[in-house]
Parts: sequence; C-alpha cells; structure tokens
Amino acid sequence: MKIEGNKRIGGAAILGTAIFIIAAGAIEVSSNPDTFGGRVEIEGSTVRLIPADSFRSRVFVASLGLWLTLDAGTFEAIEIDMENRRPVRIALSKAAEYFKAARLRVKAPGGEKTGLEQCSLAGLYGVERGAHLIPLSSDLTWVDIEYLLLR
Repeated sequence: MKIEGNKRIGGAAILGTAIFIIAAGAIEVSSNPDTFGGRVEIEGSTVRLIPADSFRSRVFVASLGLWLTLDAGTFEAIEIDMENRRPVRIALSKAAEYFKAARLRVKAPGGEKTGLEQCSLAGLYGVERGAHLIPLSSDLTWVDIEYLLLR
C-alpha cells in the first residue's frame, strides 16, 4: 500500500479500523476539546463525545488518563462535566437480540500523569473475565464512572 501525500486520506486512514489507536475515540477535555473518530458537542460545562468510528467500543479520555473499552456492546455517548468533573457518564447502545449485557473495562493507564488515583462504576455490576457486566435495556443505558483526582 502506498501512503498518499494527504495524510488524512492516506494508508493510515485505511488501516484505521484495524488499529485500535486510530479506531478509538479520544477526547481531550480542555478549553478546546478535540476528538479522533467522533464528534464533540459542548452544552454549558458539559462536553459530550459521540463516537463515530467503525467499532464504537474504545474511548480514551486524555485529560483524565481514562481508558474505556467494551468487549460487548457499543458506546453511544460519553459525557464529562467540566465544572465538577464528576462523574464521567457513558451511554451504551440498546440491547440486541444476541447480547443483553455490555462488558465494560475501565483502566487508567495515564493516571500517574493526570493525577487519577482511582475510578469505579457507580452501582453494583457483576464481573466476568475482568469486565463489568452491565445489563442493557430497550433504550440507552447510562452508567456513571466515579473517580478520585489527587491534583
């Protein structure tokens, strides 16, 4: 494959659905939010990421160092309140015929740089193979992720 001069439509973009960093939605929460693989909407102090990549199953919130992945299910939206920055709210797609639960993994690989000490799901969810089992409904399912910042 030959890389074209315009990097936006070149070989890397073609491979984007296969490489997780390109396929993942990433949102930098700052005065000027940016995203890869999605759309950003701002309403007051709330920043909302609408994933638009092929998978809609991976999101990295850069300002928190928070990495969210789904083994089953898809993200519909991720919301972050810029004023109090708690909690991160995620909307999961509705249940389908062959899967009734989402499997969410929450990690903080960038936590040491952002001051993210710990994060957890608000509510009681089972865990299977290291992923939180979140029952899905016939409408969007909202899940809150609470976190503690040391800075």
